[in-house]
Amino acid sequence: MAITVFGRSVSAFNLILFYVLKELGLSYEFVQTTPEEVNSPDYLATKHPFGRTPSLNDDGFQIYETRAIARYLINKYQGTKSSTVLIPSDVQKAALVEQFISVETSYYTQPLNKMLTQLILVKKQGNEPDLKIVNETREEIEKNLDV
Repeated sequence: MAITVFGRSVSAFNLILFYVLKELGLSYEFVQTTPEEVNSPDYLATKHPFGRTPSLNDDGFQIYETRAIARYLINKYQGTKSSTVLIPSDVQKAALVEQFISVETSYYTQPLNKMLTQLILVKKQGNEPDLKIVNETREEIEKNLDV
């Protein structure tokens, strides 16, 4: 079994996969990609047609998009290398997991990505983060937590 993850180590989307892989007890190779690489004709044709990360190759099977990759890994490997159960077999319990994933996708992913862009990527590029964006995003996240 050879699992390879293509992406950026600072990406929250890649971190999600790293956690899923760890919880499932799976070993993998990580290939750090650059913005130039993800926009190359080869990457677009073989890894991710939208020029994004992450992308995963599992023994020749290529898949992209974080949540699709996570579900694939869970469906294929859950219970094979560890006893971790990430999506239960009980239909109602599985529905609650999907509900949690939907809430995260709908209400937290975009604001967190906006905030992390300012606090990590902008700083990494040698610029000062826009604290107005950071504070507005923090307020949006806090509002969603109050529900």
